[in-house]
Amino acid sequence: MMFRELYYNDDFVYNMYATKAGEFVITGVQMSTLDITKTTGVMPPKAYLRSMKVLGDQAYFLATIKKAPVIYKVDLGSGNGTTIPISIGAIPPKSIFAENYQILEKTKEIILFVNT
Repeated sequence: MMFRELYYNDDFVYNMYATKAGEFVITGVQMSTLDITKTTGVMPPKAYLRSMKVLGDQAYFLATIKKAPVIYKVDLGSGNGTTIPISIGAIPPKSIFAENYQILEKTKEIILFVNT
């Protein structure tokens, strides 16, 4: 396993570790009690995860699958993942590049910045 991503806020620190075969582990440490949680799962084939953010019990990753940008969502309770494709009208997905994203915790929204 290799360290891949880190995300932290006022309450938690999350680390993501992955193997070349696509298996991953996300550990979470609650800072006030030092309780540790662990989530395991498998990434989709040919997925490259770039950036992790956590909102509630969901972890979100900017990812690329077969050169097309996606948001990959992992349920921290079960480890099940969901691929959310990014599409803009008639622009082919391989021509879209996801630059960055933000999570608004109060409204539970994701803002995605893309370049075409």
